[in-house]
Order: sequence, then structure tokens, then C-alpha cells
Amino acid sequence: MTRSFTLHVVSNTHWDREWRYSFQQTRMMLVDMMDKTLSLLENDAGFKYFHLDSQTSLVDDYLQIRPDGEERIRKLVQAGRLFIGPWYCLPDQFMVSGESLVRNLLLGHRIAGRFGAVLKVGYSPFSWGQISQLPQLYAGFGIDTALFYRGVSKTDTGKAEFIWEGADDTRVLASRFSKLPRCNFWYEIYRPVVFDRQGGVDDREFHWEAPGCPVRFCDPAHYRRDYKLADPPDEYHLDRLQESLQQLRQAGENDFSTSHLFWAQGHDNSVPSHRESQLIHDAQALLPQDVICHSNLPEYVACLKKEVKDLKVLKGEMRSVKKDRWSSSLAGGVLSARTRIKQANFDAESLLLFYAEPFAAFNWLHGWEYPEGFLAVAWRYLLDNHGHDSIGGCSVDAVHDDMLFRFNQAREIACGLMEKNSLALAARIDLSDTASGEI
Repeated sequence: MTRSFTLHVVSNTHWDREWRYSFQQTRMMLVDMMDKTLSLLENDAGFKYFHLDSQTSLVDDYLQIRPDGEERIRKLVQAGRLFIGPWYCLPDQFMVSGESLVRNLLLGHRIAGRFGAVLKVGYSPFSWGQISQLPQLYAGFGIDTALFYRGVSKTDTGKAEFIWEGADDTRVLASRFSKLPRCNFWYEIYRPVVFDRQGGVDDREFHWEAPGCPVRFCDPAHYRRDYKLADPPDEYHLDRLQESLQQLRQAGENDFSTSHLFWAQGHDNSVPSHRESQLIHDAQALLPQDVICHSNLPEYVACLKKEVKDLKVLKGEMRSVKKDRWSSSLAGGVLSARTRIKQANFDAESLLLFYAEPFAAFNWLHGWEYPEGFLAVAWRYLLDNHGHDSIGGCSVDAVHDDMLFRFNQAREIACGLMEKNSLALAARIDLSDTASGEI
């Protein structure tokens, strides 16, 4: 008898705040993406949920350009349809301090809380490997799951789901997903049906005779940039759906340990489509033995918790190298790429953590006002540099030029606070027993 599954289609985008393009150019794409997302959620009854990649920085980035969108976002977040947080940005865990990771989660929770709800799922589809303390950090924020794929493979876990035990023995339910983890539905189903491309990641060439009005700049300043489609085609190749569905279903049915399969509809800086609800409707007709639903991460995790049992336990940090065709590379070169960026980050972190904040705390104990506003600004500058492609040093030059400015701002604030509070402490030293001219 054919086994039945519940196929959770989770609409999302993996939003690199800056990477292939500078922050400001990427934000222009972000505004288009958010405009489309809000419109779909408000007007398409079949488009029920959307995930902003477990971060909140892009919400503030968007509202700086579209301040009138704040209430629209708040309503959708509170209705459980738009999911934001728990992170502020998507850091690489090995290239920033542990305290920076805590501050990242704190800021993410504060921003998401401002809109009424924080995603309490440890969805971490970004860092090149996972530190051993991540289960402990997540537990401190009331999160008992860790969903990631970099640093772990099918060879390590067997089935997709496993128990991850951190450095302090904290345990969380973990999953590495399956084939093409955070974009399997996008690559294997959406892309062939909507763009008439092959499934998988290999079909990347663009042929100029294809529809879509491709445009590419050829001047010396811009010729290295990718082509863009001025008029993207809106196609729907229903004849390709059956084969695509069967291939993705077969890939997951022996990999996931429960009857719930994770199908991720989204990709790097992708924009949601009105075709998604149509795809789900048509897919259900072609797989009548299964339930295909537009789902969300909390719902998917809740279903896992009801069915998982006898899971393998993995301990410590997750930095397993690629061992099979379904696993992801750790991109080890990012650890040393653009060394000056790593040095600038260490300097700024050290000044804030070991000088500016402690000296401010000393004076606060003596009744001075704690400089919370200045420190918040400094930390925001610093955390804006902790996105994995930013701190990883693997972005275009414009990104890393911007980073040096932010590091300088964080460093100047930290040095200014250290000096101001040092002077205040010096003024409190009792010199009444010293002779004139002794000091």
C-alpha cells in the first residue's frame, strides 16, 4: 500500500541583506519583494503564510522607505500569517563573538515583539556550520528546535530529523531537511513549471531568445553584473508538474522519518508569486493520496514533535564537511577572506564589550544615567555587519566598503563612551590625602 504524506509547502525568501549587490541596491529589491508579499497576503486567499527568513532587520530596512506599511505588517504578524524573527540578521556563528549572537537574538526579539509576535523556531539556514552552544542559546530564548543544513549531512544523521545536544547538554529537536534543503520546492517544482527550466541547480544558463527581455549593462563600471529581466514572463507549464512532484516526493519519502515532508518555496532574494497557491491546488489533484498544504514553520514543527521517535543524537558543533550530493559546502574560505574585516569586527566588539559597557555600568552604579541610546546605536551598526555574507568577506567590494564605515561608527561611539565614563570615574577619586603637585 502506498504511504501517504502531508507535504508542507512553506513560502519564504532567503534574504541576503547585502551580497551580490550593495545594501542600498539590494534594498530596492527588498521593497519590491515586501510590496508583493503584503499584497499577496492581503488579497490571495490561497496564499496563507510567508516567512521573512527568521530575521527582522529587513522589516526596519523596508519601513525606512515605506513607513506607511508598518500597520499592515503588524496586522499580518499578529494574525500569524507573516513570520519574523527570532534573529535580527543572519550571522555566521564562527566569525562573531558569542555575546554578539546573544545581542543579535535580543534585538531580533525586540523588533519582532514590537509587531506582536516572534517566530519561536530555530530556523538557521545561513551560518557555515553551527556552534556547539547554539542549542543553549536557543533554549535561553524559549526555542527548542534547530533547523539547519550546513555542517551536517545524511551520512551523519541517517534520517533528516535528529536530536542535537549542545556543549552544556541542552538538547533540541533538529532537522537538516532533505534534498535542496531551503529551496527544494522552488527548484524542483516552481522553477520547472513557472520558468520552464530543469529541476535542480545546474540549469543556470540564460538563452537570449528566451522570453523575458533580458538586459545587461556593458559599460566598464557595470559589465560584471548579472543580466536582469526587464519583463519577466508569467508562464505556467502544467504538463511539467506531475513529473516534478513525483521526483521531489521520492527524494523525501525515505529521508524524513515522519509522514511530514518539508517543501520550501523560496530562494536567495526570491519574491513570492501568485502562482504558488495555484501550484498547491493543482498538485493536490495530482497527488490525491497525500495532503498538500500551504504551511508554516510552527505548524510543521508541531507535526514533527507528535511523530518523531528514537532519533539519533549528535553532540557538539556541527562542522561536518560535505559527504554526499545532498549536503552543503562549509565554504571554508570565508574564515580568512578579507582579513581586515575580521580585525575591524574584533576591535569594535572588544571596545563595546570590555570597555564602553563596563565603564558605563560602573558609573551607573554611582547614579549616572546609563547610555542605553548610544550603545543601542553602536550595536546596531555592529550587527548590521554580521550577516554571513558580510562578515564572511564574500560579497562585492561595495559591501565591504560600507562595512568599514559601520565598524568606524561603532568604534567611535564605544571610544567616546569609554572616555566620557573614564573622566567621570576619575573625578570621583578621593585625592584629599595627596600633596599639591604629587600627582
